[in-house]
Amino acid sequence: MTFTRHPLNKAFNWATLRPPFRCITEEQAVAYDELGYFVMENAFDPASVQDVMAEIDPYEDELEAQLLKADGAKVFISRAGEITFTTHLAVRSQRLRRFVGRAPLADVYNDLIGPDVRLYWDHYATETGLVCFDESRAAVPAPVGAGGMVVLSSLTPRCTGPNRTDAVRKAYIVQYAHDGAAVAFEEPSGILRHVSADEPDRQFLVLRDGQQAI
Repeated sequence: MTFTRHPLNKAFNWATLRPPFRCITEEQAVAYDELGYFVMENAFDPASVQDVMAEIDPYEDELEAQLLKADGAKVFISRAGEITFTTHLAVRSQRLRRFVGRAPLADVYNDLIGPDVRLYWDHYATETGLVCFDESRAAVPAPVGAGGMVVLSSLTPRCTGPNRTDAVRKAYIVQYAHDGAAVAFEEPSGILRHVSADEPDRQFLVLRDGQQAI
């Protein structure tokens, strides 16, 4: 298989993970390098999971109420009663701000990204049966139980399969980037711009010199 660089990708090269690791195993590091992801089961105990859900659900309920008032009961890709994406929760909740900035997450992104890390994005997804992309024969399922997490690179193609249960499927998606990262985009005029990923309210430092910054 051959790959073509994106026109804005001038010099990127994948950096292989090297021990020592604070949290992940060498097997997980190999999986991350070779497959672009790994599953970490039982990363959070049941009490922590319930605490996070209890903190987030009221915000999700607010979004659901707003969607029901919107034209067609949808906004962008969020649809009432089907799938919702509640964004920037760590900005609104001090509890979630601490959650995204402390172990075990802090230990994982220290191993994967380095000693200086910022939150890039966070959102809460709830699904009742939506298929986000068509299934592919080459797709590899990554099932994970409550309290576990799928750790993946932003370069890894992924999709959400159908929820075949009668329950609502919930996930808190948290993205990180190294301090100093920037978003590159080309304006219609052809001028290349870089915007630093350091918006102070929602892209705050979570790790500085390998130490928790929150």
